[in-house]
Amino acid sequence: MKIKYLVLIFILVSASSLHAENGISLSPPEYPDGLYLETGGGSNPENIWLEAGFSGSASKNLEYRIGICHLGVDAVDQYFTGINTGFRIKASSFITPFAGLGFYAGYASEDDNAENDNIDNDNDGIIDEDNEKKENIDKSLLGFYPETGLLIRFSNNSYISVSAKYMMTNQDKKKDFAVYSLGFSVSYK
Repeated sequence: MKIKYLVLIFILVSASSLHAENGISLSPPEYPDGLYLETGGGSNPENIWLEAGFSGSASKNLEYRIGICHLGVDAVDQYFTGINTGFRIKASSFITPFAGLGFYAGYASEDDNAENDNIDNDNDGIIDEDNEKKENIDKSLLGFYPETGLLIRFSNNSYISVSAKYMMTNQDKKKDFAVYSLGFSVSYK
């Protein structure tokens, strides 16, 4: 239900942005390549999201992103580390809506006892010491999501974003979730 409202807001703001580009506003800005930081979360099931990465513009209205993302999901009782990538289609104005798609691939690990495996798991030169642990991949998470939001440019080389994603995962359908996030991006040009 919330996604329908976000799509409606996107359509309304897009229409106003197109009207503004026809002579009422200043020249539309470019959104140059840069670095971003995004954090967010949601409920039902509860989740937290922290991501840092690179964003670039394939064209005036198409942005691509790739980053390292930490994701905690209460429904699967795990924290995941992975790669998040996606693209956003946007209008070109100082306050602009966007819609996009993304893909997440991550894993959760756990430490297992490695005191008797005849391997130096912590690379300290001692084999099978007391309390030696080894990291094992416990669970993986693959997700695909549609996304919509708003970019607000506040200088020539930076903007903030507010967005909503709906993550559909390879887990049980009841474990899919929404993420509401706030991001900051700065150009390195």
